[in-house]
Amino acid sequence: MAQNRVPERRKRRTPREIEEAVFLATEKLVSEKGFSNVTFTEIMQLAEVEPQVMYRRFSNIEELYGKFIRRYDYWLLDLVEYNLDENDPIASMKSVLTKLAVSLYDNPVMQQIIVWEVSENNIVTCRNALNREVHTFPVLDFFRKNMPANVDFNIFTSLLIGGIYHLILRRDRSSFCGIDFNTDKGKSMLVDGISQIIDAVYKQESGSDQAEMIP
Repeated sequence: MAQNRVPERRKRRTPREIEEAVFLATEKLVSEKGFSNVTFTEIMQLAEVEPQVMYRRFSNIEELYGKFIRRYDYWLLDLVEYNLDENDPIASMKSVLTKLAVSLYDNPVMQQIIVWEVSENNIVTCRNALNREVHTFPVLDFFRKNMPANVDFNIFTSLLIGGIYHLILRRDRSSFCGIDFNTDKGKSMLVDGISQIIDAVYKQESGSDQAEMIP
């Protein structure tokens, strides 16, 4: 007679291990489906967390998303920290924004965060967008140095960063102005173009004299 098999007991996980499993499951599902198309139940199942345990940590999916997104709040700040040269705002701006483009190409979660912020108006998306705006103020003030006085710096950076977001997020749909940004060549053209635009604006000249600069 076959012996009855005792089912293996799942290894007891620490609260930190449970949270990490939940965040990893969220990252995988969000990368594949986007925030709006993921359910609380799907995350529980993939993380192998019982409902009662899950609800003790997160009352709903919005609370989970809020904590999950905060893990990515330092994404842009890290780019800035490692690419700033206090003696050269122009080189720093080129370095930070080209690294921003390259990083966003390779980071599906950040892509989905931006898509979610654009497509949905809720407390999590509004708070995250505002936090990112506040965190970038000191950096933008640094980049503002040596900007030609006849150029509206806020408009210039808005168009440049917004353009980077748009071209990367829609690259699967079609080419844009004849460029396929879903190819290595298109990616390279975007990165090179960022530096070219910054150089052209910062170093523009009026006649033979350099444009007046903001002190």
